[in-house]
Amino acid sequence: MATGTRRDAGRHSKMMKLSPGKRMGWWSALKFDRRIRMRALMLGAVNDVRTKILLDTGANVLAVSESFARRLHLKRRTNSDRQIDVQGIGKGKVLTSSRATVKVTLGWQVVYEFEVWIMPHYAGVDLILGTDFMIPAGIRLDLYNSTARLPDEVEIPLIKSRSAWLTEPTYGDRVSDGPAESLSIPARMIAEFTLRRKQPSEDTHEFWVRRTKDWIPTVAHSSRGKPTRVVLTNVGGKPVWCPAHFPVIL
Repeated sequence: MATGTRRDAGRHSKMMKLSPGKRMGWWSALKFDRRIRMRALMLGAVNDVRTKILLDTGANVLAVSESFARRLHLKRRTNSDRQIDVQGIGKGKVLTSSRATVKVTLGWQVVYEFEVWIMPHYAGVDLILGTDFMIPAGIRLDLYNSTARLPDEVEIPLIKSRSAWLTEPTYGDRVSDGPAESLSIPARMIAEFTLRRKQPSEDTHEFWVRRTKDWIPTVAHSSRGKPTRVVLTNVGGKPVWCPAHFPVIL
């Protein structure tokens, strides 16, 4: 059993219970084909600690690494009558009977609370979320546009590992960037955010900047001519927001 908390503009929260077998959003009308496997990395937070999260349609397990569980001081529950063994994310078969409840933040509107297994896996990330989470939560991967989509069509940019940036061709991929946290911009004032340090090659990507009716972006460059941060100028007479992960850079 898992629950989700939605934070809307009015600061109210709406609770959503995610029961086993339930399908939300895009998954409510489609069948899942397990033969099609997609894996992607995204930034999120576990118990308010920022970390990389692996979304994997080829797995059904929800697992947090042993080291990350110790770092968060998770309150673990161990039951020898209820255990799980998993292959493919460790050196051989990984067996565990330890579980814990965590709160995972994706995007800026939804916080999911659910149970995960604690295991010493070697997936290269602290948290793995498989279809047992993605389908009830209504999350799908859009690899063509390099985003994960939540039920209300909120888009969260995907990220690549350092090895992927160095070895994988990126022609045709869209890489977006935006503020890590929501920015409040007072009337006629500015706010800024820092761009990712690792940017795609200029040989494969063009640098595009998005503006809205509320604010105008200005890109600041380093002494070497590399874009480093973006300044958002509120052109209206009222305070406005730039949501976290909003794709200002395309």
